[in-house]
Amino acid sequence: MILIINLLIENGFMQIIRDVQDVIGAMLPGGVFERHPGLKMVSAGADAGWMPHWSYPLDHAANLSQAERKAILRDNVRELFQLPVPAA
Repeated sequence: MILIINLLIENGFMQIIRDVQDVIGAMLPGGVFERHPGLKMVSAGADAGWMPHWSYPLDHAANLSQAERKAILRDNVRELFQLPVPAA
């Protein structure tokens, strides 16, 4: 377990997730997706399990209802899980 955590930290994995959170956290309250409805964002390689819990406070920060936030994220943001490769 320690080796895996070290590898994730050394490779900047946790920073990648934080960077994606910062970008979405700026774009959603900033109204970017409303002004550019055709804009799509894909987060690949930053996992996606954090998105539902992390995005909840954005309702308040972006002054959106929960339904509005969910619709914007559903229509404009895609997250991809990175599955581990099984050992041979």
